[in-house]
Amino acid sequence: RKYTHRLFSAAVKYLDDIASPLVGLRARLHFEIAKFEVASDFLTKALDHVNDALALDYGQISTEVIDTPEFDITDDLAKKVAADKCRPLDHHLHEIKNKLTLRASLYNQPSEPLQKALMLVEQAKGAKDDTFRSTVLTNAAKVLGLAEEAASNSPTSSESVDPKDQKAISDGESDDLGAATVDELHRTIACSDIMTLLWQTGETKVATRAAQYVVRRKWHPEQFRNVVFVQTQACLTLAD
Repeated sequence: RKYTHRLFSAAVKYLDDIASPLVGLRARLHFEIAKFEVASDFLTKALDHVNDALALDYGQISTEVIDTPEFDITDDLAKKVAADKCRPLDHHLHEIKNKLTLRASLYNQPSEPLQKALMLVEQAKGAKDDTFRSTVLTNAAKVLGLAEEAASNSPTSSESVDPKDQKAISDGESDDLGAATVDELHRTIACSDIMTLLWQTGETKVATRAAQYVVRRKWHPEQFRNVVFVQTQACLTLAD
C-alpha cells in the first residue's frame, strides 16, 4: 500500500499541475488515494482528495433512468440515479465524504434519525470489542425501528419509521409501499450493514428483522446492483 500510495500521489500531482484533460483518470486517482488515507486514519487528507475528485468535470452529459410501475422511484431518487450514472464515481466519493463527516462529528449528534443510525453503524464498524459492537448496532436498529422493543416503546422509532415501513418490517410484505425514495435507499443499505455485523456477533433476532427490511421491496437489478446484491445476502441470512 505504501508504494502504491506514493506512485498514485506523484501521478495525480503531475496531472493536476499540468491541468491534464484526463479528468476521469485524475478523479479515480484521487478516489484511490482517499481510500488509502482513510485506511491510515488521515481523515483531513482523505477529505481533500474526495473534494478534489468531486471538483473535476468528468463523466457523461446525460443518461437513461429506468422508472417503471414495477420499479417505481421518486423524482429525487431518479435525479440521484441519473447523477450517479453520469458521474459514476460520485456515489462512492459522497459515501466516503459522509463517513468522514460522521467520524469527525462523534460529539455532534445528527438531528435526523437516519443520520443517527448511520453514525452508529460507522462506530460499530470500527469497534474491536464484540459486546460494544453489538450494543451500538442494537441502538442503531432501535433508531431505525428494527428492534422489537423499539416498535412499542421508543419515541425515536415513531419519528424515524413510516407506519407502512414498520408493517413491512414486521410482516415481510412489499405491497403498496409507494415509490422508492432516497432515504429508503440509504436505510436499506444501513439495514444490510446492521444485518451483516449483528449476524457475525450472534444477534440473530435483530439481524433477521434487518434482513426482512432489506428484501421488502423490488429494486431494478441493473440500476441498483448494490442493493440487489445485499438483498441476495439478506435472503441467505433469512434462509439460514
